[in-house]
Amino acid sequence: IVQDRLTGALLEEKIPPYVKIPLVAMYRTTVGKSAVSMQKTQRMLQDMSVKMGPKYNAPTSAALIPDFIKLHDLNVAEVLEPLDSFKTFNEFFYRKLKPDARPIDTPADNSV
Repeated sequence: IVQDRLTGALLEEKIPPYVKIPLVAMYRTTVGKSAVSMQKTQRMLQDMSVKMGPKYNAPTSAALIPDFIKLHDLNVAEVLEPLDSFKTFNEFFYRKLKPDARPIDTPADNSV
């Protein structure tokens, strides 16, 4: 569940089933939680993460950006740079937003 920044509504996060099902099994079941806490499993997950880095740093990964935008219904008007300026998926993933894209509701509250 995620909270919509504009409306405050709680929404189910859009995650493809092939990703969501294993995550639920790993983090919401007793067996999964036990397995995730094992050092061997943690090494395996870290290795998988490290292997994905080069994939998303490759120029061919830029082709994944439009589907990611569509899947997550991203507001591309908030993005500072033109979409075609991102040479890889990772460049897009940590994109800069326009200064007024997501104003802080209570700037005086340092806890936000």
